[in-house]
Amino acid sequence: MRGPYRAIWRGSTTSNRGSNLLAANTAAKLSPEASRGPMLWCMSVGGLRIAKWVWVVGLGLGATPAFGQAAAPGTPPAAYPPPAAYPPPEASRPSAPAAEKSDRPEFSVRLDPFNWVINGRLGLELEVEALDFMTVEAVPQFVTTEAPPAFNFQGQPDILFQKSNGWGPLAGSSIGAGFWLDGKPFKGSVLRLYLTNYSIKYLTRDKQGEIDSVVHTERRLMGFLGSHRRFGAFTIAGGIGLGVELNKERRCFANASVASVTTDCPSSDQLIALDRNAANSKPEPLNGQFDPAYIDIRFSLGFVF
Repeated sequence: MRGPYRAIWRGSTTSNRGSNLLAANTAAKLSPEASRGPMLWCMSVGGLRIAKWVWVVGLGLGATPAFGQAAAPGTPPAAYPPPAAYPPPEASRPSAPAAEKSDRPEFSVRLDPFNWVINGRLGLELEVEALDFMTVEAVPQFVTTEAPPAFNFQGQPDILFQKSNGWGPLAGSSIGAGFWLDGKPFKGSVLRLYLTNYSIKYLTRDKQGEIDSVVHTERRLMGFLGSHRRFGAFTIAGGIGLGVELNKERRCFANASVASVTTDCPSSDQLIALDRNAANSKPEPLNGQFDPAYIDIRFSLGFVF
């Protein structure tokens, strides 16, 4: 046979006594190059020729297993291909540098629709970040309704009205600071301390015209506990405050005439006449029910930039 295949044959020239096996020495005498690869192993048993392929490696002789048979003991396993190269894990890859925090302080603009509808006063809440845990707030207030629903809720007469005593509808502003308990402005709980300065003109009038008028500046020192929620740039805020009136003024009438106004009053009330003859109708107090203590309630909507 040609190539790496070689036929090794040994027959019986005498009687059929036993079996003449393949001489391993014959394969061993072959050169290393020629002894590599499959060879045909032949023998004669009782005149019957039996052929079988053998695998000779180097100078040794070993039989290859037939199809479906287990490999002979000592046969070296077939070599496996080298493992494929995998990309490095995500954790080992260099991460992108974190975005730097902007040096520009955050600020918020909010409106208080609650007081706008009930009290006829629109508060524009302007607040800016001063420190990581503190903000500064100013709330200009605009008088938009002369006869708000709150006057009727308090049982005051329909002839009582309010106006701004400032620039147009602007009655004044408050100024204060907010301390954020969660350490992040415009998010979570906040403790505020602020001073209001709103100049309001109260007046009564009938079909004939104005009856009486009082100008009062609400100068109150307030403590406030609030909470803020953020949804992206949108924010919802609310809370309740308790304060004291610093500008305590008295006003009453010495006799039945509206013109007999005096500040020498037996009580701390600030009164406004409801009739041109004060004797015909009891004057209305402008002080709150719990004067000099006052409650401030806010519910505001706005944005954070």
